[in-house]
Amino acid sequence: MPPNGEHKYTLAVYALNVEFKKTLDQMTRKKFERKYKDKIIGKAEISGRWG
Repeated sequence: MPPNGEHKYTLAVYALNVEFKKTLDQMTRKKFERKYKDKIIGKAEISGRWG
């Protein structure tokens, strides 16, 4: 359930140079980028506000 009032959503999509078949569970974006930095070849991001 989203929080009350205005809030921001950000969606990031990564292009990797390997096939990725793992479950991320509770991994944060920062941890993902640090762990896979050598495999990330591109990234796109979009964000928007709601509320």
